[in-house]
Amino acid sequence: MSAMNWGQSDSSLVLVISYLQTGCLSLSDRRGAFTGAKLKTEGLPIDLAAGVERCAAFWVQEKTSEKPQVLSADSAIRSYKESMSGGRLTVELEGVPGAVAEVIVYKPVKSGIERRAVTLDEKGSATAVFDEATVKEKCL
Repeated sequence: MSAMNWGQSDSSLVLVISYLQTGCLSLSDRRGAFTGAKLKTEGLPIDLAAGVERCAAFWVQEKTSEKPQVLSADSAIRSYKESMSGGRLTVELEGVPGAVAEVIVYKPVKSGIERRAVTLDEKGSATAVFDEATVKEKCL
């Protein structure tokens, strides 16, 4: 994992990770994209009283382009490789054989994310293809 690079014009996506009262993990609250300059000078606005859960972690990841990108893959995934072609994001996954892993893809064209369960084969491999428009959860 690389260190955060707070370049002046670099853009980072921020997700809030929290546990709901139901015990489910919530990753759907996207705080938006912030430039490195804004994060350096203003910091990340945090209001723990805004939701029913009083604690949270924040996932910060560089926004690589205006095309879909993987935001998160759960612990069953050891590595993944992304490639874009014809408006589709192909994600080649490697991880725990036979596991069902959740992959979360950010879709800037629709300002949302798509969460998908992907089953790895007996060798621990899988390929998932995401379009640019299908959004399961709108970002804030």
